[in-house]
Order: sequence, then structure tokens, then C-alpha cells
Amino acid sequence: MKNILVVYYTQTGQQKELVDGILSPLLKSDDYNIDYFKIEPINDFPFPWTDNGFYDAMPESVEGIPVPMKPFDIQGDYDLVVFAYQVWFLHPSIPFWSILQDAKMKEFLQGKKVITVMGVRNMWVNAHNRTTAYLEENNANHIGNIVFADPNSNFVSVLTVLKYLTTGVKKPYKNLPPYGIGESDMARLDVFGEYIINAFADDNWNDLQSKIVENNGVAMDFPLKTTELAASRIFKFWSSFVRKKGNAGDKSRRGRLKIYKVYLLFLIFFISPFSTLVFKIVHFIFRPLTSKGLRRIALLQKK
Repeated sequence: MKNILVVYYTQTGQQKELVDGILSPLLKSDDYNIDYFKIEPINDFPFPWTDNGFYDAMPESVEGIPVPMKPFDIQGDYDLVVFAYQVWFLHPSIPFWSILQDAKMKEFLQGKKVITVMGVRNMWVNAHNRTTAYLEENNANHIGNIVFADPNSNFVSVLTVLKYLTTGVKKPYKNLPPYGIGESDMARLDVFGEYIINAFADDNWNDLQSKIVENNGVAMDFPLKTTELAASRIFKFWSSFVRKKGNAGDKSRRGRLKIYKVYLLFLIFFISPFSTLVFKIVHFIFRPLTSKGLRRIALLQKK
């Protein structure tokens, strides 16, 4: 019997649905025991979000400032840990990052095999890098990373995700697709569970990530990755700028958050389309070099 622990946070249910789909072959087998640990802040973040609350989460997401968590105790010896998390403002979500800062979690992860699962709008590399560095610092063995993204364009997915997060209604605007991971991707999640079963059977995890990548289990895009690199630096400036006026929830920082909101939307709708076009041209010209960089990230290879 192999014991697996799933550590996850979700507001909409998508992360739980995603990891359940991946682990479905294991859930059907008597050879695996799967426990679920849902991350729960003492004061959880609302869903749907208020407009003010959504943007107010940006500075603490970027700075990695944890919130108090409900007491927890992880018992048992697990053969595999699965982290299912989402990205907030190009960084790991505050609840997920908060649980990682707990001393009990750091102690628990020592020597553990870890697979990360991400359901994202589109940009995820910065959050992935931060999580990977954390796992390395705490002597965990990061053996796999699975990433699925909204299949629609950056422009469309911004519109649909903002409506979904602030209304709780997944039905999109007229003539636009619903936000979230595509049905075709959700229908093929079980193949990754089969790879995990094979790795357990052979006691060989060395080629797990290459199989994941070969089966399009990591959503990679050079223009988005390059745009994200620039945006993460900009977010760092804005997080510092806003926090000078107070901590999370402080009304005195709302003015700066409103300026940030206008700037962000201008960046997405007016600047991003041009930068994306430029990066597509760069990718086309230097494809062998840029593709090598993307593949390195997808395969969990160090620089």
C-alpha cells in the first residue's frame, strides 16, 4: 500500500477537480491510500471577491507575507506528496504560501517526493520558481510538475476570469468562452495518474517529468513567459509602493491600489498585445534557443 497526501487550496473547486482527475487511476486502485489536506486560513479569502478585496491581495501575494492558518497536524508516513495550488499576481497564492511557512510543514517535507499541480489562467513560471526554490531549501525531492491553463488568449481570459472571480458566475460574457481549463484537457488527466502508477511500480521517478511534458502536461508559451518576467519586476515595485500606506485591509492604501488597478488594466489591454507580438517574432527568429529555455523549465532542469 502506497500512501499519498494531497495538500491543496481552492476557492472555486478547480484545483480539487484537477488533482482528482490526475489521481483518478490511483483512487480506483486498492494499492493506494490518498489523504486530502485542505489548506484553511483562519480568516479565509472570500469567493466571489469584492473588487477592493481582489486587488488588496496583490502586495502580500508578491511579498510572500503569510496569514494565520487553522491548526493542523499531519500524521503518517507518505510515499508521495501532491501540492495543488494556484497563482495570485504571478506568485503562489497567499494560503498556499502561508502553509509552506509553517515549521511543521517544513519538517514534514524533509526527504519527501513532491509533485506540484497548477491550474492557472496563463502565467505561472515565477510562482513555480519560488515554489521549486522552497522545496529545494527544505530538502524535498521535486519529481514532477503538471500545469494546465485556460486555453484562451490573454485578452479573453482576463475578461472572463475577472467576471468569474468577482461574481462567482462562470457563464461568460456574450460570445466569449467560459473561464477555466478546457474540457479536452480535463478529459485526459488520468493519463498522468497512470504515469505515477508506473513510477511507483518501477520505483523509478527519473523520467516522470519527461513523460508529462511529452503528453502536453505543462502549458508553456514563450511570449507569456517573457511578458511575465517583465511584469514580475513591475509587481514588485507596486507591492512596495502600496504597502508603504499600510498592511492588508488598511483603508489608507486603497488610493494607491486604485492607481495600480488602472495601470494593470492598461498594461494588459494596451501594452501586452504589442509586447506579445514582439516576443512572438523573437521566438520565431530564435526558436532553437528560446525552445531550449522553455523545455528546461518544463523538465524541471536547473540552469
